[in-house]
Amino acid sequence: MQHLPRLNARPIPFELVIFDCDGTLVDTERVGNQVIVESLEAMGHAITLDEALAAFAGRKMADTLGLIEERLGFPLPQAFLEQLREDMAIAFQARLEAMPGVPEVLRFLKAAKIPRCVASNGPHEKMEVSLGVTGLLPYFGDAIFSAYDCKSWKPDPGLFLFAAEKSGHPPSSCAVVEDSAFGVQGGIAAGMTVFGYAPRHDGHDLERLGARVFH
Repeated sequence: MQHLPRLNARPIPFELVIFDCDGTLVDTERVGNQVIVESLEAMGHAITLDEALAAFAGRKMADTLGLIEERLGFPLPQAFLEQLREDMAIAFQARLEAMPGVPEVLRFLKAAKIPRCVASNGPHEKMEVSLGVTGLLPYFGDAIFSAYDCKSWKPDPGLFLFAAEKSGHPPSSCAVVEDSAFGVQGGIAAGMTVFGYAPRHDGHDLERLGARVFH
């Protein structure tokens, strides 16, 4: 999220900016998936971080666990999820950082008095940890929405529509900032303008889905 002076060149034509959390505001995708890699290695299953990111990034946890079980060929231990969340929380506290440029963008939006919120497939507890550790939580206050609130997970548009409704803005006036294909699909289906954040790849997959890609 660079070249911020361009933001001052003309008014932003949106009433609300909806941010994804993982991989967009904070670098949880790499940190969290590294924990998954280490957990699977402890069970004797080798997987690289790039493979984990390609398979699991942007998915809700239930789907991720299902894919892991497919790879393993047997059900996960009953305590696996609880231990995984504990390990992720520890890793977030120790290693998590905001994505490059994010604090500057949020300061700009706050100064310009442009409403903003977070809409994530993850639970509130996870967002509170990740946004709190990186110092981003004060930029959003109570404007943090989880798929668990409305029982609608990306790529379904329900979460974005829920966030817009709770924030008091029509979908057509909302901008969505997303880094995953699921998020882009959900934002487009909600009738919003979607910006695809691709910090580590060309973003062609997001562009094909209808996002305006930036790096």
